[in-house]
Amino acid sequence: MVNAIEIAGLSKSFKGRPAVIGLDLCVKTGTVTGLLGHNGAGKSTTIGALIGLVQPDCGTVRVQGHDVLTQRKQALAKVGAIFESPAFWPYLSGWQCLQGLLACSGVRLPRAQIEETVAWVGLADRIGDRVATYSHGMRQRLGLAQALLPQPELLILDEPTNGLDPRGIHEMRGLIRRLHTERGMTLLLCSHMLHEVEQICSHVAILHQGRKVHDGLVCDTLGDARRVRIECDRPAEAAGLLARLGLAESVGGESFHLLNGHEPADVAAALVGGGFRVQGLARERTSLESFYMGLTGGDAGGGAA
Repeated sequence: MVNAIEIAGLSKSFKGRPAVIGLDLCVKTGTVTGLLGHNGAGKSTTIGALIGLVQPDCGTVRVQGHDVLTQRKQALAKVGAIFESPAFWPYLSGWQCLQGLLACSGVRLPRAQIEETVAWVGLADRIGDRVATYSHGMRQRLGLAQALLPQPELLILDEPTNGLDPRGIHEMRGLIRRLHTERGMTLLLCSHMLHEVEQICSHVAILHQGRKVHDGLVCDTLGDARRVRIECDRPAEAAGLLARLGLAESVGGESFHLLNGHEPADVAAALVGGGFRVQGLARERTSLESFYMGLTGGDAGGGAA
């Protein structure tokens, strides 16, 4: 199967200032990948190169198996994108904006397909109203509808929850999940909302000062799901009991590694049955925010966007 995105040795500078330096990145078909980084880390430049708006100084960018520079039409034929803030004509209705954008791109679609997309993003009741009356969340939905009209196989979303209230964030998260689970889309999600990326994405790549500093599965990034933290009286005796029963082994302090497919509930039952007082027992995983800040040092410095 052809990878959705393959970037090799991508470098780009603006007025002598490096924005991206030797970037290698692969996004496998069928995955949801989060692209993270401070302002100036190189995220926008990378996305710009993916959709043909930024010409690299060196390196190659391939989308759906096609080189974006030499085969742009084929590369972007099945790609939808929201890049930076979606812009629409405020004096037109949402429907008129979609029609105008399709006309500008030379695409003709059946009315039924447009109506289906509008309904899918939850704008059916307001699509006839002027965009000037839309909330920020509604404009984000209209931008998503625009990106979905070509029925893409790859969707690139730049800060899709930016400026949304908690309810809007929750709704947008649900839409993104449905795009993956119901429509089988591959997604590249660029976001500052680390908690959202942790909940949505299967893979994560982190840029810092123009360079990739991490790339991997979210589950691996956040640590071993078999690791638990146990708070109880007589911890040394508790560790001995769990080891004898083959339930868990101590990995230092109050942290244990579950054995043979056992669950935290099995450990709790064994400890209580052994006469121990258990004050707390929970899976021990690093949050994406903690991992990210530890990796980047909280340094927001960098090159261009």
